[in-house]
Amino acid sequence: MSQHSFTCIQQLDLAITQLEEGSPSYARFALILIDNIVELLIHKYCEHIVMMDEHSSRWLPAQYSVKQREDARGQRFDRKVKLCKFAGKFTDDQAAEIIILHQYRNEQYHTGLTNDDVIWDLAWHYHQIATKCFVDLVTMYSLVSSTVMTPAVEKHAGKNAERLMMRLDEIAESLNSSKPPRRRKLQVALSELAIKKVEDMEYNLDFLVANDPNERPELECVADLQFYDYLHSEELPKLMWGKVKTPEDAKRAMAFLKNTWTPKYSASPLCGFRSQAKKIASCKNEVSCLKSFEKFKADVKYFEGILEREAIALDGHIQQQIDEYRGK
Repeated sequence: MSQHSFTCIQQLDLAITQLEEGSPSYARFALILIDNIVELLIHKYCEHIVMMDEHSSRWLPAQYSVKQREDARGQRFDRKVKLCKFAGKFTDDQAAEIIILHQYRNEQYHTGLTNDDVIWDLAWHYHQIATKCFVDLVTMYSLVSSTVMTPAVEKHAGKNAERLMMRLDEIAESLNSSKPPRRRKLQVALSELAIKKVEDMEYNLDFLVANDPNERPELECVADLQFYDYLHSEELPKLMWGKVKTPEDAKRAMAFLKNTWTPKYSASPLCGFRSQAKKIASCKNEVSCLKSFEKFKADVKYFEGILEREAIALDGHIQQQIDEYRGK
């Protein structure tokens, strides 16, 4: 058995101990460990199939293009997943699932404390995918060299690991059965997080409307939030504002922009977002709920962003006024 195979078993076992701890911090570490193994398995498999193809292409037509061979040895994880799909190792859904979960790993690694409410559920599910990858992607080429046994490998592969490595499904089953019980379905976890996101948006909108200095109704506030975001984010308003010389110029520019601009939302979209969030719980399987949650995040990103930004700015302004009143 090779060090590559040992590393897979050891790290997947270590991820289980992190899941047993139960807290988001340990679950975050488990997700990173699991994703590292999935990356390793996919990378090694891609290297293996192009190496074998290059060898056999001396007398048989090549199965993989020059571009695919470059992808196999390159740095782009998504292209390696695509190559495994081309080789028949992943379905479209399996490939999509791995890409989505890999993105969560990147988010945890680079931005830190996010998704605390669901990170354990995501890591638990990703571990299931990783053990399947272990069964499907470890090749005989990976099993050629012997290494020193460790307690983790013995626990799941037995002392005669050379023999058991021919039965990878048994090792995967041992790893899967060692995990703590699943707390809830992933569909429920992601739906609850989506609903929480909607509740946060509702809170921010209520805060902005309740503290609006002009006492505008919600409908008007929603329109103005979008308009002022347009003024600060699009090129046309920036170009026009750069040519403003007088207050009259400013009025004309503002009137022109308001008359030619169309808001994305003519009313608050939060009711629709809440309905979308609830539907995630009824998705038929994990991959469909992951896709639905990704779509939900993409759909709410714009409105969620402007609400959060304006709520933070208004809260800071109110706090400044309070501090000035108290003489701070």
